[in-house]
Amino acid sequence: MKPIYEDNTSPLREYDISLLITVIWRHLLLCFEKQDYIQNKKQIAWVERTQVMLTFIRQNYTKQISLTDIAKSAMVSNAECNRCFRNMLHITPYEYLIQYRLKVALELLSFSEWNITEISQKIGYNNVTHFIQTFRRKYGISPKQYRITKHNEEQY
Repeated sequence: MKPIYEDNTSPLREYDISLLITVIWRHLLLCFEKQDYIQNKKQIAWVERTQVMLTFIRQNYTKQISLTDIAKSAMVSNAECNRCFRNMLHITPYEYLIQYRLKVALELLSFSEWNITEISQKIGYNNVTHFIQTFRRKYGISPKQYRITKHNEEQY
């Protein structure tokens, strides 16, 4: 007796092949654990949502934005917004916003002639004192000290 896929004369050949394909798919699906599939699907959703929210932050960091604004950008709840950031970046959306603003501040302090108050306003801080305190907490020096140090380094 010939194997099903070699028997070209059988009137049920197409059905036999279809059954074989089904059995192969069944074996493949059994090889993958259902939990892994669900985890990967969740992971993909978190990545996509987080990318949308990161883009929103980068485009709007100069404005006063809230957690709700960030969450709405990806059409998720505040809790899901926090969950995405925690799972993907291990920080909160607010912490990311602050880090991004401070990163931009470093560039502006290094390459612009704007004063500290102007830079503070351009990166979304309404209160220059709050900006200076946040900067000092993150980098251990004031924005003014950073600028002086940076300019001295460039001269050498």
